Amino acid sequence: MMAEKTKIFTWRGLMGDLDNRTRVMAYLALVIALGALVFCQLGFVPIGSVRLFLVLAPLTVGALMFGTRAGIVLGFVAGLASLIHALFLPFDYYEKFFASPVNSLVLFTLTGLLLGLLFAVTERIGKRGRTAGFIALIISCFIGSWFASTFFQISTYIINMLLNFVIPEELLDVIAGLRGIAIQLVVDGIIMSIVAVIAATIDLRRKSTVARNIHGLAGCRSNDCLYGYCCIQLHYYYGRAY
Repeated sequence: MMAEKTKIFTWRGLMGDLDNRTRVMAYLALVIALGALVFCQLGFVPIGSVRLFLVLAPLTVGALMFGTRAGIVLGFVAGLASLIHALFLPFDYYEKFFASPVNSLVLFTLTGLLLGLLFAVTERIGKRGRTAGFIALIISCFIGSWFASTFFQISTYIINMLLNFVIPEELLDVIAGLRGIAIQLVVDGIIMSIVAVIAATIDLRRKSTVARNIHGLAGCRSNDCLYGYCCIQLHYYYGRAY
Protein backbone atom coordinates (compact mmCIF):
# COMPACT_ATOMS: atom_id res chain seq x y z
CA MET A 1 0.00 0.00 0.00
CA MET A 2 2.83 2.38 0.87
CA ALA A 3 4.50 1.62 -2.46
CA GLU A 4 1.31 2.55 -4.28
CA LYS A 5 1.13 5.89 -2.47
CA THR A 6 4.76 6.59 -3.31
CA LYS A 7 4.07 5.98 -7.00
CA ILE A 8 1.22 8.48 -6.91
CA PHE A 9 3.41 11.18 -5.38
CA THR A 10 6.24 10.50 -7.83
CA TRP A 11 4.03 10.05 -10.90
CA ARG A 12 5.68 11.65 -13.95
CA GLY A 13 2.53 12.37 -15.92
CA LEU A 14 1.16 11.12 -19.21
CA MET A 15 4.33 12.30 -20.96
CA GLY A 16 6.69 10.79 -18.44
CA ASP A 17 8.36 8.80 -21.22
CA LEU A 18 9.75 11.93 -22.89
CA ASP A 19 13.45 12.78 -22.65
CA ASN A 20 14.55 15.39 -20.11
CA ARG A 21 15.30 18.07 -22.69
CA THR A 22 11.77 17.93 -24.08
CA ARG A 23 10.31 17.98 -20.58
CA VAL A 24 12.37 21.05 -19.62
CA MET A 25 11.29 22.89 -22.77
CA ALA A 26 7.65 22.07 -22.02
CA TYR A 27 8.09 23.25 -18.41
CA LEU A 28 9.47 26.57 -19.64
CA ALA A 29 6.57 26.96 -22.08
CA LEU A 30 4.04 26.40 -19.28
CA VAL A 31 5.88 28.78 -16.94
CA ILE A 32 5.83 31.46 -19.64
CA ALA A 33 2.13 30.80 -20.24
CA LEU A 34 1.37 31.15 -16.53
CA GLY A 35 3.31 34.40 -16.24
CA ALA A 36 1.75 35.81 -19.41
CA LEU A 37 -1.77 35.03 -18.20
CA VAL A 38 -1.17 36.70 -14.85
CA PHE A 39 0.65 39.83 -16.00
CA CYS A 40 -1.56 40.36 -19.04
CA GLN A 41 -4.64 40.46 -16.77
CA LEU A 42 -5.95 37.21 -18.26
CA GLY A 43 -5.22 34.83 -15.40
CA PHE A 44 -8.09 36.06 -13.23
CA VAL A 45 -11.04 37.29 -15.26
CA PRO A 46 -13.83 39.08 -13.38
CA ILE A 47 -17.29 38.39 -14.77
CA GLY A 48 -19.74 40.41 -12.74
CA SER A 49 -19.08 39.51 -9.14
CA VAL A 50 -17.32 36.24 -9.99
CA ARG A 51 -13.60 35.88 -10.63
CA LEU A 52 -12.59 33.04 -12.95
CA PHE A 53 -9.20 31.38 -12.41
CA LEU A 54 -8.09 30.95 -16.03
CA VAL A 55 -4.57 30.44 -14.71
CA LEU A 56 -5.77 26.97 -13.68
CA ALA A 57 -5.80 25.91 -17.36
CA PRO A 58 -2.00 25.69 -17.87
CA LEU A 59 -1.65 24.37 -14.32
CA THR A 60 -4.05 21.56 -15.21
CA VAL A 61 -2.12 20.71 -18.37
CA GLY A 62 1.19 20.71 -16.50
CA ALA A 63 -0.03 18.42 -13.71
CA LEU A 64 -1.62 16.04 -16.24
CA MET A 65 1.24 15.87 -18.71
CA PHE A 66 4.21 15.96 -16.33
CA GLY A 67 3.01 14.66 -12.99
CA THR A 68 2.52 15.53 -9.35
CA ARG A 69 5.83 17.30 -8.77
CA ALA A 70 5.31 19.39 -11.90
CA GLY A 71 1.90 20.38 -10.55
CA ILE A 72 3.49 21.55 -7.30
CA VAL A 73 6.21 23.55 -9.07
CA LEU A 74 3.84 25.14 -11.58
CA GLY A 75 1.35 25.90 -8.81
CA PHE A 76 4.06 27.69 -6.85
CA VAL A 77 5.05 29.66 -9.96
CA ALA A 78 1.42 30.64 -10.59
CA GLY A 79 1.00 31.69 -6.95
CA LEU A 80 4.23 33.69 -6.92
CA ALA A 81 3.32 35.50 -10.13
CA SER A 82 -0.15 36.24 -8.75
CA LEU A 83 1.24 37.61 -5.49
CA ILE A 84 3.79 39.85 -7.23
CA HIS A 85 1.14 41.15 -9.59
CA ALA A 86 -1.29 41.84 -6.74
CA LEU A 87 1.30 43.70 -4.69
CA PHE A 88 2.66 45.91 -7.46
CA LEU A 89 -0.04 46.02 -10.16
CA PRO A 90 -3.39 45.43 -8.44
CA PHE A 91 -6.11 45.01 -11.03
CA ASP A 92 -9.31 45.18 -8.99
CA TYR A 93 -10.69 45.02 -5.46
CA TYR A 94 -9.84 41.31 -5.21
CA GLU A 95 -6.14 42.01 -5.50
CA LYS A 96 -6.35 45.29 -3.61
CA PHE A 97 -8.04 43.84 -0.52
CA PHE A 98 -7.25 40.13 -0.54
CA ALA A 99 -3.70 39.75 -1.86
CA SER A 100 -1.73 37.48 0.48
CA PRO A 101 0.58 34.44 0.32
CA VAL A 102 -2.35 32.31 1.53
CA ASN A 103 -4.64 32.83 -1.47
CA SER A 104 -1.80 32.89 -3.97
CA LEU A 105 1.25 30.77 -3.09
CA VAL A 106 -0.53 28.33 -0.78
CA LEU A 107 -3.70 28.16 -2.87
CA PHE A 108 -2.11 27.33 -6.22
CA THR A 109 0.64 25.10 -4.81
CA LEU A 110 -1.92 22.93 -3.03
CA THR A 111 -4.15 22.96 -6.11
CA GLY A 112 -1.26 21.76 -8.27
CA LEU A 113 -0.50 19.01 -5.76
CA LEU A 114 -4.13 17.91 -5.63
CA LEU A 115 -4.46 17.85 -9.42
CA GLY A 116 -1.28 15.79 -9.75
CA LEU A 117 -2.54 13.21 -7.25
CA LEU A 118 -5.99 13.06 -8.85
CA PHE A 119 -4.55 12.66 -12.34
CA ALA A 120 -2.24 9.88 -11.14
CA VAL A 121 -5.28 7.95 -9.96
CA THR A 122 -7.11 8.87 -13.17
CA GLU A 123 -4.37 7.30 -15.29
CA ARG A 124 -4.83 4.00 -13.46
CA ILE A 125 -8.56 4.14 -14.05
CA GLY A 126 -7.93 4.92 -17.72
CA LYS A 127 -5.99 1.68 -18.13
CA ARG A 128 -9.22 -0.22 -17.39
CA GLY A 129 -11.14 1.61 -20.12
CA ARG A 130 -10.83 4.78 -22.17
CA THR A 131 -14.33 6.04 -21.38
CA ALA A 132 -13.87 5.51 -17.65
CA GLY A 133 -10.55 7.34 -17.85
CA PHE A 134 -12.04 10.42 -19.51
CA ILE A 135 -14.93 10.50 -17.03
CA ALA A 136 -12.48 10.29 -14.13
CA LEU A 137 -10.40 13.04 -15.75
CA ILE A 138 -13.38 15.40 -15.92
CA ILE A 139 -14.38 14.61 -12.33
CA SER A 140 -10.82 15.32 -11.20
CA CYS A 141 -10.91 18.72 -12.91
CA PHE A 142 -14.11 19.66 -11.14
CA ILE A 143 -12.68 18.53 -7.80
CA GLY A 144 -9.65 20.74 -8.42
CA SER A 145 -11.91 23.64 -9.38
CA TRP A 146 -14.02 23.13 -6.25
CA PHE A 147 -10.92 23.12 -4.06
CA ALA A 148 -9.48 26.31 -5.59
CA SER A 149 -12.80 28.17 -5.46
CA THR A 150 -13.67 27.12 -1.91
CA PHE A 151 -10.16 27.77 -0.59
CA PHE A 152 -10.17 31.26 -2.09
CA GLN A 153 -13.59 32.16 -0.73
CA ILE A 154 -12.77 30.92 2.78
CA SER A 155 -9.42 32.71 2.83
CA THR A 156 -11.23 35.88 1.73
CA TYR A 157 -13.32 35.89 4.89
CA ILE A 158 -10.37 34.96 7.10
CA ILE A 159 -8.16 37.74 5.72
CA ASN A 160 -10.97 40.23 6.15
CA MET A 161 -11.49 39.22 9.79
CA LEU A 162 -7.80 39.19 10.69
CA LEU A 163 -6.89 42.48 9.04
CA ASN A 164 -10.24 44.15 9.70
CA PHE A 165 -10.56 45.70 6.24
CA VAL A 166 -13.31 48.27 5.78
CA ILE A 167 -15.23 46.54 2.99
CA PRO A 168 -18.95 46.97 2.34
CA GLU A 169 -20.87 44.04 3.74
CA GLU A 170 -22.79 43.53 0.51
CA LEU A 171 -19.50 43.20 -1.36
CA LEU A 172 -18.35 40.47 0.99
CA ASP A 173 -21.67 38.69 0.60
CA VAL A 174 -21.25 38.68 -3.16
CA ILE A 175 -17.60 37.62 -3.08
CA ALA A 176 -17.97 34.75 -0.65
CA GLY A 177 -21.59 33.84 -1.36
CA LEU A 178 -22.67 30.36 -2.40
CA ARG A 179 -23.83 31.64 -5.78
CA GLY A 180 -20.38 33.04 -6.57
CA ILE A 181 -18.70 29.80 -5.51
CA ALA A 182 -21.04 27.72 -7.67
CA ILE A 183 -20.56 29.83 -10.80
CA GLN A 184 -16.80 29.98 -10.38
CA LEU A 185 -16.58 26.24 -9.69
CA VAL A 186 -18.63 25.25 -12.74
CA VAL A 187 -17.00 27.60 -15.26
CA ASP A 188 -13.45 26.88 -14.08
CA GLY A 189 -14.24 23.15 -14.03
CA ILE A 190 -15.50 23.27 -17.62
CA ILE A 191 -12.40 25.14 -18.82
CA MET A 192 -10.07 22.76 -16.97
CA SER A 193 -11.93 19.74 -18.34
CA ILE A 194 -11.71 20.98 -21.92
CA VAL A 195 -7.94 21.58 -21.83
CA ALA A 196 -7.36 18.30 -19.96
CA VAL A 197 -9.38 16.23 -22.44
CA ILE A 198 -7.61 17.89 -25.39
CA ALA A 199 -4.18 17.27 -23.82
CA ALA A 200 -5.02 13.65 -22.98
CA THR A 201 -6.33 13.04 -26.50
CA ILE A 202 -3.16 14.45 -28.06
CA ASP A 203 -1.03 12.24 -25.81
CA LEU A 204 -3.16 9.20 -26.64
CA ARG A 205 -2.63 9.77 -30.36
CA ARG A 206 1.10 10.26 -29.80
CA LYS A 207 1.40 6.93 -28.01
CA SER A 208 -0.75 5.21 -30.63
CA THR A 209 1.60 6.47 -33.35
CA VAL A 210 4.63 5.15 -31.48
CA ALA A 211 2.92 1.80 -30.95
CA ARG A 212 2.09 1.52 -34.67
CA ASN A 213 5.69 2.31 -35.59
CA ILE A 214 6.95 -0.36 -33.22
CA HIS A 215 4.44 -2.85 -34.58
CA GLY A 216 5.44 -2.04 -38.15
CA LEU A 217 9.15 -2.39 -37.50
CA ALA A 218 8.81 -5.52 -35.37
CA GLY A 219 8.18 -7.65 -38.46
CA CYS A 220 11.18 -6.32 -40.41
CA ARG A 221 14.28 -8.50 -40.40
CA SER A 222 16.84 -6.13 -41.99
CA ASN A 223 19.55 -4.58 -39.81
CA ASP A 224 18.33 -1.01 -40.46
CA CYS A 225 14.77 -1.86 -39.44
CA LEU A 226 15.98 -3.79 -36.41
CA TYR A 227 18.10 -0.82 -35.31
CA GLY A 228 15.13 1.52 -35.79
CA TYR A 229 12.88 -0.82 -33.84
CA CYS A 230 15.32 -0.91 -30.91
CA CYS A 231 15.71 2.88 -30.94
CA ILE A 232 11.93 3.44 -30.83
CA GLN A 233 11.58 1.00 -27.95
CA LEU A 234 14.39 2.65 -25.98
CA HIS A 235 13.01 6.13 -26.62
CA TYR A 236 9.46 5.12 -25.67
CA TYR A 237 10.31 3.32 -22.45
CA TYR A 238 13.36 5.28 -21.26
CA GLY A 239 13.13 8.65 -22.99
CA ARG A 240 16.63 8.23 -24.47
CA ALA A 241 17.74 9.30 -27.95
CA TYR A 242 20.24 7.31 -30.02
